[in-house]
Amino acid sequence: MDRYDNAIRRRLDQLQARWIAFLDDPRARLLRWVVTPHEVSMVEASLQARQHEHADAQELSISLRSPVATGVFGHGFKLVHELVEHYEQLREPLLDAGLPTPWTAPRRDTAAPDVQTLAVTLADFVDGHAPLFEMLAVLLQPSTVGDPVAYEAWLQRLVPQLASHTRIVVLDPVDAPMLATLARREPTRVRTEVAALDMPAAYETLSTEVGALQTPTGAFRHAWVQMGLAQTRGDLVATRSAADRALHTACSEGWPHLAVAVHCAWGSALVEHDRPPQAVAAYRQAERSAIEAGDDPETASLVPRLQLTAVLGQASAMFAAGAHAPAARTYARAAQLAADVPDLYLQLEAHRMSAHCHAEDRKWRDAVARGHAALGVGAQMDTDARDASTLAYAGDALLRHAARTDHGAARPAIEAAMVRLLGDDWRNRLDHPHPSPAAA
Repeated sequence: MDRYDNAIRRRLDQLQARWIAFLDDPRARLLRWVVTPHEVSMVEASLQARQHEHADAQELSISLRSPVATGVFGHGFKLVHELVEHYEQLREPLLDAGLPTPWTAPRRDTAAPDVQTLAVTLADFVDGHAPLFEMLAVLLQPSTVGDPVAYEAWLQRLVPQLASHTRIVVLDPVDAPMLATLARREPTRVRTEVAALDMPAAYETLSTEVGALQTPTGAFRHAWVQMGLAQTRGDLVATRSAADRALHTACSEGWPHLAVAVHCAWGSALVEHDRPPQAVAAYRQAERSAIEAGDDPETASLVPRLQLTAVLGQASAMFAAGAHAPAARTYARAAQLAADVPDLYLQLEAHRMSAHCHAEDRKWRDAVARGHAALGVGAQMDTDARDASTLAYAGDALLRHAARTDHGAARPAIEAAMVRLLGDDWRNRLDHPHPSPAAA
């Protein structure tokens, strides 16, 4: 088999063919990819592959990730700022490489709406770099979307403003599409492509094409891929069968770290099929395998992370079962494990979830204590990590829980801490007042 001709390469080629059709359409301004979670990385990879493999490509692709606040006020200005900031960071390395950096952002018209300012800036960016590239494609991947309806309306205002040599790309989840109305209202300017790559099947095909299925490594790889494919299709029996084959190989070869992955994947499948007690048992077996990995010097360093993953799985399964008290204790144990790793993001999340579980049992004092612990972890994060965390939800919950106790007088101090950590508009990071924590 040609190493460049495989199931993944063929799917990348499919994506790139549709991408070129979008670029060649003079009326199109926005490409809406409808994707599953498995397909997101493939769309990203297709754009990167085109940049690296086609020296004659006339477009430049960039990604902007500014979060979309509730109400979407001034989102275009934030994207302009992100673009300029990234460009300034690259200016010196580009100069060192002998490449010109001729562009400076146009002066902002304070009377212009944000979508117009963004469209003008993007067009000016292309013009300022001619003839290095002739078209700019911007992949919008906001880290959060506070108001999907408002975001869709914002995109609808942006699309007519875009010049022919500037294009926008967005990823719309197939199971909860946000931009279907935009696509209907703008059938000419907005092009919709359903990725439909069937990535689990691609992984199985690729595993078969790679071969060596009679070796332990090949046998485990193929069983693992088949397990994922069965889980995606909702076939619990086939998932169990593949898991057993993967576990047999992992145990026979003395690979407890891989056994952890299998037990956790099986636990996740059981939660999806509403069998949380069995899922707890699977995650406990995963923790036992994680501890066993400590006996091998080659895998001992993996133990803290593996154990943390297994304990978080136990806690989430307990929460799914409505066993809030044991879930709260297990999340607290996960917070300590995360501190040992260290992983501030999961440490904060574990404290937040422990607080939520205590609140479900109306143990407000315990909930407040865990909430303060979450804020303490947030204070240790750098700005980027804090922005990507669930700190806003932890603070919002802490304020509500404190109101239920004699800690109510501390609410102004909590509010001040949130403003200090996330800014005056920290509540704009909340998708809704009481987020579901089950995904944790």
